Amino acid sequence: MGAPTSLVVPVRTVRAVDADAPVEIGEESVDRDFASRFLDPRDLQALALALELRAGRGGDAEVEAIGLADPAQAPLLRDVAARGADRVTAIWDERMRGGDPLLAAAALSPQIPDGAVVLTGSPALGGALAQRLGVPSIAGCLAARWSEGRLEIERTRCDGGTEVLEAGPAAVLVVAEAAEPAPLPEFAAARAAARLTIEPAAVPAELLAGVASPGPLALRWKEAERPRLITEDVEAGAAALAELLRAAAGAGS
Repeated sequence: MGAPTSLVVPVRTVRAVDADAPVEIGEESVDRDFASRFLDPRDLQALALALELRAGRGGDAEVEAIGLADPAQAPLLRDVAARGADRVTAIWDERMRGGDPLLAAAALSPQIPDGAVVLTGSPALGGALAQRLGVPSIAGCLAARWSEGRLEIERTRCDGGTEVLEAGPAAVLVVAEAAEPAPLPEFAAARAAARLTIEPAAVPAELLAGVASPGPLALRWKEAERPRLITEDVEAGAAALAELLRAAAGAGS
């Protein structure tokens, strides 16, 4: 028997605004660094599909989760181990903080074995990885199974229907929003995973050199203009409003 089939799941973190945390407001921008983070639910859906594919191969497949997480976020990846991943690692570079898929794909691609099936919740990352790996990217995946060494994939269509196609064995599968949710970890698995130490490996600088990236995107906002008061006199305001309503009614007749 050859090497087990590699099922690779990149796992990202996303921000969750904490209502109790302080908000730092600039002149026309909001600093969101206060926000807490959690694992991207779409990536957990991708993990669920990877676990199904592993079950379909018996003992001849391994699920590896690769977290895109800094040292502060890395402990979140214990949840991935608790849900059933065989191996959990992490990589990081400060240039990846903005979540740019081109930088993420450049950092991830050397970590992915030849012939691996990659499963992700991000269409942008899936496309960038497929281009670097030279394999097809299949979006909208609802389910997948093995058929004579290849993948049979059920995916959504633009008209709302579904279709089944063959690919692989190497491919990048992007899960659909309607895919099955990831199962919650069992207590014993969660307790064992809580003891894991996950230290992100530094991404070699040469991997990201020359990658065309716009860099982190700033969140911009402008306060909506407040309605201008006609008057502070209640009676005068009521009379002015009544006049406006009469004018509007006359225009509509």
